Amino acid sequence: MERRSLVTVVTVVLGVGIMVAAWTLSRYGAYRSWFGGDAERGRALYAFHCAACHGPEGQGRVRGNATQLSNPDFLALASDEFLRVTIARGRRGTEMRGWARDAGGSLNRADIEDLVAFLRTWQRNVPIPPMPLLGRGDPTRGRKLYEAACANCHGWVGRGELGMGPAVTNPDLLAAADDAFLWATIAYGRRDTPMFPSLHGLSGVRQFNEQEINDVVAYLRSWQNKQ
Repeated sequence: MERRSLVTVVTVVLGVGIMVAAWTLSRYGAYRSWFGGDAERGRALYAFHCAACHGPEGQGRVRGNATQLSNPDFLALASDEFLRVTIARGRRGTEMRGWARDAGGSLNRADIEDLVAFLRTWQRNVPIPPMPLLGRGDPTRGRKLYEAACANCHGWVGRGELGMGPAVTNPDLLAAADDAFLWATIAYGRRDTPMFPSLHGLSGVRQFNEQEINDVVAYLRSWQNKQ
């Protein structure tokens, strides 16, 4: 009898504890972070906060150099963490403000998780292209390649000031993106955008080999702590 009463008490205590924990997590935005965002709620948040620049269908470039967020090649390479950090922290020196509350924005963690879930509804079954073993690049060679082949869209020092390509030397982009993201974007481009492939043998005009792309990535990285 005593054992049954003890089991009952433990069950009640655990139940109450779980309810309190769930309420606390949802209150402070961690619940959705752990269990996935609400894409429908994210749709409403996107329409209110993001569509003015990125377009209602994520087509991009409605205002400034806003990224085409519905691009399947972008979504295939961008991790959820990359999307979270970009939404939360923004990109300094651009119109992409930080939307997290601790960055002066209005979104909590749950809101950001819901936005990421909504962006994923645009994702198609696009295979991630093959990646070589990334080698060490030479930023000096990379600078020459960048200036010859990339500056006409992204600007002489990569700030996107020409209005034709995003700011690729932005420190917040470089902090969020790993080398594989940069390498694959340069190599394979993004369909239906002016960013054509650069890897030798593909349809782009640049025709870089793998090491040359490593060099361009190294050059971009050299800007990470300069600004």
